[in-house]
Amino acid sequence: MRTSFTLFLAATLALSANAASILEKRATTGYSQACIKSMLAVKNQSDLTKRDLDTWVPTPDVTAAFQIDADEHVLEALLKQATADCCVSDLTGVALEDITNAESTITTSVTSFTAALESMKKSKPVFDKIPNVTAEFKDHIFYLSDAFDALFSCLATSSRPEFLPAVQKDKTTIADAFASAKQVYST
Repeated sequence: MRTSFTLFLAATLALSANAASILEKRATTGYSQACIKSMLAVKNQSDLTKRDLDTWVPTPDVTAAFQIDADEHVLEALLKQATADCCVSDLTGVALEDITNAESTITTSVTSFTAALESMKKSKPVFDKIPNVTAEFKDHIFYLSDAFDALFSCLATSSRPEFLPAVQKDKTTIADAFASAKQVYST
């Protein structure tokens, strides 16, 4: 009986400590929540697009190519939303931790997107065999490049100084990936 009481007491104390830590956690700001949510959507869509590109097998039925095309249209829309959510002119009152979390999510999204661009580059010889597909994907590369340029131009002007090196690194990473993809799709 004494052992049961001791276990009960230990469990109660552990649950109380856990509840206290949950209550002590502060809520993230609206900026952070919106930016992270939007950038995670970009990341997830980039991962989906990459998966569709990597598993695509050309067939007389171009349905799969249209699915990739649709994936990229969604990605363009998500990037526009991310730009609206992540680019704010005044970060007064936004905790440094929230900005750090948002920047980390942006970097993760850039990594996923550059992987999708790599898959798009590798898929070009197959796209070339289907009329109009290469031209359509080339257009997407330019549209997506413009969307990322808008995002990073805004981030460069609205970020706190201590985050500018990370923003610049992400911007350079994505610019290099687009330059390479544009070169492949220009041939």
